[in-house]
Parts: sequence; C-alpha cells; structure tokens
Amino acid sequence: MYLDNKYTIVYNNIINRAKSRVLDEYSEKHHILPKCLGGTDAKENLVRLTAREHFICHRLLVKMVEGKSKYQMIKAVDMMMTRSNCQDRYRVPSRLYDNLKKEAALAMSVLTKGIKKHSDTTRQKMSSAAKGRVSPFKGKKMSSSGRQKVSDAAKNRVALTCHCGKSVDPLNFRRWHGSNCKSLIC
Repeated sequence: MYLDNKYTIVYNNIINRAKSRVLDEYSEKHHILPKCLGGTDAKENLVRLTAREHFICHRLLVKMVEGKSKYQMIKAVDMMMTRSNCQDRYRVPSRLYDNLKKEAALAMSVLTKGIKKHSDTTRQKMSSAAKGRVSPFKGKKMSSSGRQKVSDAAKNRVALTCHCGKSVDPLNFRRWHGSNCKSLIC
C-alpha cells in the first residue's frame, strides 16, 4: 500500500511510539490507515497523537503514496489547515502554507477532472429560477455601530507596496498585484 521510502519509516516510528504510550496532554485521533485508503474506525486502526505529530503524519502520508491516493492525502492536509476550529492548532510557515495550498488546488483539479457538476438543462433551470429573485439584504441598512466597525477595520489595514510601485490595499494585493501584477506580463 505505502511506498517503501524514508517517509514511511518515519511515519511507522511515530505510530509505533504512539501505540505504546498514554497522552495526558491534548491529543487527536488519527487513522493509521486513512479511511480514503480503505481504513476503518476499528480500534486497532486508531491512535492518539499530539497535534504536531498528527500534522506531521498527514504531511508524511502525502509522500508515502502515489496516484489518486496522493491527491486525497493532499486534500486531507488542506482540510486540517482550513477548518475554522483548527486554525489555532496548526501554525504553518507562510512558504509551507503556500506550497500546501498549491498542492491542494492541483489535487482538487485532478480529483474532480471529468466530473460534470450540473447538466446544461439543470444550469438553465437554476438560472431561470434565480432571475427576478431579490437579495435578502436589499433595502436593509447597516447599523451605525456596524458601519463604524467596517470603517475602523479599513483604517487599520496597512497598504502593501507592489514591485510596480503602487501602494495597494491588502485585500486587493493578492488579486491584482504581487505574482498577478500586469507589469510581469511580457
């Protein structure tokens, strides 16, 4: 199932050490053989790991498998990082985060390739049903305290300077500047 490489050895060492100890601190449940690879919720397939070990094991699993399984493991790491209740548990350096997000985007592309979400007829029906529908927020006014919060948040944002020389709001920087800047296009 797993590739015979150094990552598999490290993974097995972490799992074996975890099986022979009792954690008194915060821990997370980990499937030794992930469910997407045929693992079950059986007691012998579960182990308690620290949050750090859990994250490391999932990073190792990406390097221990090939093909579709690799993309499934990448998606699992991405989900660990993006679930709102997990944001404080996994502090990931920016370069690693960038690489993981790119891998996750590629994984989703590969995993969903050839899957058509809706037929043309269904899309037409959805479009017809949406026409003329009024937004639930139309005509509603934001409270003065809400407007003040939005204003304060905008004032506290620090502008970023792009290599093209423009000073840009951080919310627009990633979309229009940085690696997407038009001045990079030859």
